[in-house]
Amino acid sequence: MSFHVSQSRLRVRTKVSSDPTAATLETMLSYVPQMVISHYLDNPQLESPEEAKPEHFPAAVLFVDISGFTSLNEQYAKQVGGIEIVTKHINGYFKLLVELIQHHGGDVLKFAGDALIVAFGNSVCTESLETQVLRATQCGLEIQDKLQSYDAGSIKLTLHIAVGAGTLWTFHLGGINRQYEFFPVGNVFGQISDALDKSKSGEVFLSAPAWELVSDFCEGEEQDGDWFVSCVKKDYQIPTKPLPRLNIPVDQRERIARILRSYISIGIQDRIDAGQSQWLAEMRRISVLFVNLQGLKFQVQGKKAESQPQTSSNVSPLSSSTQLLKGVFPTTSLNFGQDDSPQPEEEEDQGFDEMQLNEVLKVAQKVIFRGEGFLRQFLVDDKGCTLIAVFGVFTSHADDAIRAVHAALCIKNQLKSLGLKSYMGVTTGQAFCGTVGCSASQEYAVVGDIVNLSARLMVASYKGQHGILCDSETNEIAGQKFNLKPLEPIMVKGKKDLIPIFLPRKPSNDARHGSGIPISETHLKSDDCFGREAEIGIVFESLESLVGSDSFCIACEGAEGMGKTKLSMQVIKMALSHWELTGSNYQPNRLCFRRFYRT
Repeated sequence: MSFHVSQSRLRVRTKVSSDPTAATLETMLSYVPQMVISHYLDNPQLESPEEAKPEHFPAAVLFVDISGFTSLNEQYAKQVGGIEIVTKHINGYFKLLVELIQHHGGDVLKFAGDALIVAFGNSVCTESLETQVLRATQCGLEIQDKLQSYDAGSIKLTLHIAVGAGTLWTFHLGGINRQYEFFPVGNVFGQISDALDKSKSGEVFLSAPAWELVSDFCEGEEQDGDWFVSCVKKDYQIPTKPLPRLNIPVDQRERIARILRSYISIGIQDRIDAGQSQWLAEMRRISVLFVNLQGLKFQVQGKKAESQPQTSSNVSPLSSSTQLLKGVFPTTSLNFGQDDSPQPEEEEDQGFDEMQLNEVLKVAQKVIFRGEGFLRQFLVDDKGCTLIAVFGVFTSHADDAIRAVHAALCIKNQLKSLGLKSYMGVTTGQAFCGTVGCSASQEYAVVGDIVNLSARLMVASYKGQHGILCDSETNEIAGQKFNLKPLEPIMVKGKKDLIPIFLPRKPSNDARHGSGIPISETHLKSDDCFGREAEIGIVFESLESLVGSDSFCIACEGAEGMGKTKLSMQVIKMALSHWELTGSNYQPNRLCFRRFYRT
């Protein structure tokens, strides 16, 4: 094991200023939808997401699904400099997308994996719903026109686009560790799911309710109830209305910055505070957990109705993952989806049980955070009501797969006690981890084959009523601890060969993962690191010289199993008794440091 010390690159600060710099605030603003920020600017009495109230309003929702990112990632993942190439193409593509969307007045709500969820309309919008749908349609058509020739080398990136219309509900959920999720939901997502399933590469589809609003203004062709749109008639094209740039008053900057932190993962906050947000992109070995929720309750005309999970006895077999959304928002019993009118006055009495949604998210947050995992998203997209967690992004552990399976079992058991069914997929392997988007709108995301596979296993779990399914990589690490049972291999979308799957049969009895003590605290309370006095001395000499310096970097190199994590945790434990530290992640981009030190 060796150490390299350099007065370069990383800026270390002993305290995060409560008064954010313009650059820090600008970066944080890009991680949160503009409608959220506007809500707090319009309501200066609000001091935290806990005080924010649910809203509902008519809106058009544009869903842009990108194909090709996974192939791009797989092609370059193992090449020297591959991460830079992947980052360049992913963010270059998203930058063009976001610029076109904002030029048409769209607000990016979520980066849903390889997709974007965009809203046209908000709680203070005075435009009619048909105008919003027309703006979304014109935006989708221009995106298809401008990006069909994007050059990503030998990989062709393609788009499927769908537009829906109806009432959009927005919630601010969570609160564990002061972390919140902005959660948009509504019948419009069921519409989009159906329309997207029918679209082909290069096409823009409108749901039936959306088409009904703009049918006089567009050329289109009906396909099974939804509409393929070829163009907006020349005489009815409306001028673009770009999304206005927010101006944060000086006296509101500290309050807004404090609120924004509630919507941004602590791991990302650390990088932003240290001026390292541009260093987030890397290839990492991670474990991914996809959770689909069934049985959520909805408020309809003052009465609570429960969504009925689909089973083989009352529905036809799933033909695609989009069927999951129909299990979460059943179009027949609740009048959501194609039978629902997009007119807001007819949807006025429909709503969602905020308390139940909040309780579900808090259950997941507690389990995921206890295992030092990252809650990637809690959203409704083309796969239904889905929660995504990742283990190994900001802090890596040798047992991340075990943590992911344990989290799946804990979440499933706790959701069951709430009367909810859940179906999950757990996978382990290499993936691109980093910021996607651009300076105007971005999110931290994970992209790769194992992410897609986790979603596919979640769908397969639903089809087979298995509860939780794991892949072979996860089985290699967590199989013995959880007595994973091999099942018959299955075919999944995007794979040519059969995929081995495994079913967890018992929870872990390991106190480290089963207790309520955060795993990080358990590490810090463990026995001291022996036989590394020389290395610890090098680090502390370097830290002593850090006082008064504004840039410093320490790299620790060694083969797997030599104790880098143990040593790093011991250094952090000792340093915490001497200084206030920020950004305690220890595993940097290895390729970057190998180049820097010529090792």
